[in-house]
Amino acid sequence: MYPVSEAYVRRIMSGSVSNGWSGTIVAKSGRVFNFTVDDLCQGQTAITRSICTGENIEIGTACSTELALALYLDVDRYLLYNATITLNYELFFDDNSSEIVPCGVFTITEPPTRNLGIVTIHAYDNMSKFDVPFGMLTSGTPYDVLLLACTNCGVTLGMTREEVEALPNGKSEVSVYKDAIIDTYRDLVAYTAAVLCGVAVINPAGELQIKQYDIYSVRTIPADWRYSYEPQDYETAYSMLSALNMSSNEVETVMASGRTDGLLYEMGDNPLIPSESEAVRKQALQNIVDKLSIFSYTPFVAKVPCDPALEVGDVIDFTDGQAVAGKVSVITSIEMTVNGGMTLKCVGGNPHAANTKTQMDKLMSGMLTGNAGSEVVTYGYTNAKALSVGVRRKTPIFQLAFATASKTPKIDIWTEILLDTRYIDGSGIIDPKDPMTVTVTYALNGIELAYEPVETYLVQGKHILGLHYFIPQVEPNTRYTWTVSLTMYNGAATIEPECVHALLSGQGLVAEDGMTGLGIIDLFDDVYVVSFRNSLNIVKATEVLNIDHLAPPDQDKGVKEGVKPLRLHTTFARNLIHDHLGSEEGDDGVTYIKTADFITVADVLEMTVNRDYVDVEKRFTLHTVWEAQSEPLAIDEGELCGVTAITEGYRKVESVIVE
Repeated sequence: MYPVSEAYVRRIMSGSVSNGWSGTIVAKSGRVFNFTVDDLCQGQTAITRSICTGENIEIGTACSTELALALYLDVDRYLLYNATITLNYELFFDDNSSEIVPCGVFTITEPPTRNLGIVTIHAYDNMSKFDVPFGMLTSGTPYDVLLLACTNCGVTLGMTREEVEALPNGKSEVSVYKDAIIDTYRDLVAYTAAVLCGVAVINPAGELQIKQYDIYSVRTIPADWRYSYEPQDYETAYSMLSALNMSSNEVETVMASGRTDGLLYEMGDNPLIPSESEAVRKQALQNIVDKLSIFSYTPFVAKVPCDPALEVGDVIDFTDGQAVAGKVSVITSIEMTVNGGMTLKCVGGNPHAANTKTQMDKLMSGMLTGNAGSEVVTYGYTNAKALSVGVRRKTPIFQLAFATASKTPKIDIWTEILLDTRYIDGSGIIDPKDPMTVTVTYALNGIELAYEPVETYLVQGKHILGLHYFIPQVEPNTRYTWTVSLTMYNGAATIEPECVHALLSGQGLVAEDGMTGLGIIDLFDDVYVVSFRNSLNIVKATEVLNIDHLAPPDQDKGVKEGVKPLRLHTTFARNLIHDHLGSEEGDDGVTYIKTADFITVADVLEMTVNRDYVDVEKRFTLHTVWEAQSEPLAIDEGELCGVTAITEGYRKVESVIVE
């Protein structure tokens, strides 16, 4: 409900109301037309709002509010096309003061008509601005995706990051990897609202918000404040949720944690619900159905006096007459007539007469459609949140996933990145003496390629980094991930939202959605500082060990600092679609990919290290297996009947041998 004062509520419910209507039309040319209630045609000006498109409670909707306006206005009707309308309701009090309730911001998207001096206008709120084609791939939190949609469509997001993250799945990562399903930004907003277990609405200020169903009533409607009231004799509620898994083309059903007496909510196909990890997907669906199961609403249709402060999604209750005490309802639609009444409605199915056969319809409408053979498949990507590339720090910029179908796939990856660079050296001090460079690292299925392009910048500021890579050889019926990382030297860079644009195209690919994460586990460990004597001769060491990537210091300085800690990185990745793409019997479909960095320095004769832990015989590596031999003990008499093995300092003892 729009936040109004207690005096407003008492006045509007008193039955004796004095009010007024006013508005403003701003044409694209900048010309302003003001109107009052005297300019409105009685009975021909109305507002229609809704959050449900059918006869059941829904989530993931993004419905537009429609304004039908008929007014006496002497103006060329073509001048009003694409004009903006604001409409306000004003309630007067006995002391001549008043309180204004804004009724929304609307855009005239249909050409007005004019007849006998009356201009008839049909306008829609800012939800209509999201009817823009969407054909990219992106990823981020729900807040990032909503902000991306609002930025590209010229709508303000009326929620903070903290407010979005407080909703179910609000902190999760969502990904858009199938542009064939999401046709417009309104679809993107609706799918995101479904992930958050809410509905997308435009508030009176014209801002986008995600509204959730609640159980607390904001207004009690007594019998003397309604013209009619037709309630149903049941309560609608949900206790189960079904959704189509795009990876397996199977419908999954999840039970609510707190109830079992409700309807089955058929979510159908939502490409933002993750499908690469069963545990993550099940948890996301569980969060939705648990939130969805909290309410029990009594469906109704009621005609009441006009009160623009009531909004769709508000929970109300009724008293007296046919109303049952303690029962609440939610307003799913409002039809309000200026200077007239309004019709409130709550839809909802009957759990006692539920028909779940429409599940097949959901399945058929959401079946995965793939392209194989010679048809070209494309994936596009842009970043939804800002990225920062630090000095000498490898930063992943984006990841694309694709699956091959034919034996001879041909894949091209085009990338354009807008970098905002600044000079900075390793200590954080601005140092423009040396040029900045950025090194690009490509990784296919976690394995970094030897080819690393380098770009040099002589001045700081914004630069376009254009990349292209042709993948010459991949296996058929295999799933791949393509990762691009950047490393800055003598500088750092920031990448603003929508400043990364990547396109993957090729023949013989399968169109898939939700291809992030991929079940990858990254393990990191630190190798701590190993000190060397100051007299270490780096030149000699590089000759002995055939090392060509170390730059020797000045000969008169020697080595005064220990080797900096190195990070060992091991990656284990699972090929998630290998099982159903022709894996052999006994193959568990797991591909293990291991990458590691080792310290390979020094003249072993000059080292001062603990050789219990470091192997210096062939190369400088860490021991992974140790053997320990105890000293014999002398005894005066008798027989040896016991041996004590000292295992202190070892994490695991594989065997003990007594000789």
